[in-house]
Amino acid sequence: MNNAKKNMNPVLPKGVYPVMMSAFREDGSLDFQGVNHLIDHYIKAGTPGLFACAMSAEVNYLDDPEKIALTEHIMQYVDGRVPVVAGALSDGSQTQQIDLAHRISGTGADIVTLAVSQIAGKNEDDNVWLHNMDSFLRKLPDSVQLGLYESPWPYRRILSESTFRWVVQSGRFYFLKDTSSQIDTIRNRLKIARDSKFRLFNANTQTLLPSLQAGAYGFSGIGANYFPELYIWLCRNFNKQPEMSHDLQKFLTKCCDIIEGKYYPVIAKEYLRMQGIPITPFCRSKQIKIPADVHDRMKQLHTEANEWMRKIR
Repeated sequence: MNNAKKNMNPVLPKGVYPVMMSAFREDGSLDFQGVNHLIDHYIKAGTPGLFACAMSAEVNYLDDPEKIALTEHIMQYVDGRVPVVAGALSDGSQTQQIDLAHRISGTGADIVTLAVSQIAGKNEDDNVWLHNMDSFLRKLPDSVQLGLYESPWPYRRILSESTFRWVVQSGRFYFLKDTSSQIDTIRNRLKIARDSKFRLFNANTQTLLPSLQAGAYGFSGIGANYFPELYIWLCRNFNKQPEMSHDLQKFLTKCCDIIEGKYYPVIAKEYLRMQGIPITPFCRSKQIKIPADVHDRMKQLHTEANEWMRKIR
């Protein structure tokens, strides 16, 4: 990405930004050809953007050189077809975090995203968080365009209303992956961010439809790793076809117990393999075999999702 583009406000189209998984070989090494297959899958489905190196990529099982190499590869393969939000998630020192953010930015990522919880310790209050973030921002040039992710790692931290307001008013942030899962919180955040360049993407399927109706910019959650087309349709048509949108929301909500459960991300990779995407089911975070009854439910889910695919075409 050239410097002129870096100094412009990033253009993030509305819609679905899948939280990309990492592809691994059976020996546990990164499989860049498999990553290409995942990117092709997302882009063919019509996703207007991607979120690379989030928790679904098992970043807490990648070292910093792997995170940088993975992001670099994704940026080269995407080659400007869609914008890429890339995580610079780290539980290291602030110096290490800033170095990682610089290097992720250097790959050409459109937005460099930090975990809310990496900025302050679990037992530290908002004042410490604000102090640390202010220090962080002073050490990053304005050309590094930032986002935030309420990640469960290093621990889960949800932005308070006052801290969220500070984030928006700072003018340094363009993206939030919201994991509050509370529609009232989302609505309030959207009011605070109104008329700003800050964009809220909901990560929670259960609150997706009401959040879109309230003005959320789109979806960036686990479900888009299974059937991105359904989430894309909902984000595009929730106003034009409210009755069908309501029914689709009910279906997606029903799916959550299996697609977001304890077998993720292994089960997501198995689901994609059922669709013919040539990746291994290997995950660094979980090396488990999916039980037969869960596998049967996954097959039923695949059938029902395909029925929905026919409906929306």
